[in-house]
Amino acid sequence: MGLSHRGFNYIKNYFSPDGRGPVVMDFPFTDTSATVGDLLVLSSGRATAAAANLTTVFAVAYETFTGGTAGDLRKVALIQPGQVWGCLVDGAAIALSVVGTRTINVTNAYTVDTTPTTGGSLIFVGRDATTTTIAHVMFDKIAFAPLGS
Repeated sequence: MGLSHRGFNYIKNYFSPDGRGPVVMDFPFTDTSATVGDLLVLSSGRATAAAANLTTVFAVAYETFTGGTAGDLRKVALIQPGQVWGCLVDGAAIALSVVGTRTINVTNAYTVDTTPTTGGSLIFVGRDATTTTIAHVMFDKIAFAPLGS
């Protein structure tokens, strides 16, 4: 299947058999730049790019932008229970033996880390049929922000 862009790509939602994609909404950013597909976390009520070893995720950047002011509204795709996202791994092939492991994490906002860690927020649920370097993941710890925040 491959990826349509760098970073996290929506694959499917186990809880939505009709195939609807993620909810997309405008949300304030802390950062003044992001790339579509960047994994986001919340910081003081605003979205910001994820760093290595995160514990809770929020959304995926749905647009690329540079410039602007902290607090500007930008499009995000909310991460919700049941969603599966595809992403490149950190250079090593990912083994199917880690399916269901809750101990994988990210190395940055757009790459999955294949080295097991304690407290990771990603559950490896499979890999792309065409390559062993694209992981399919679900998120175990999701931050929900109240609408209008």
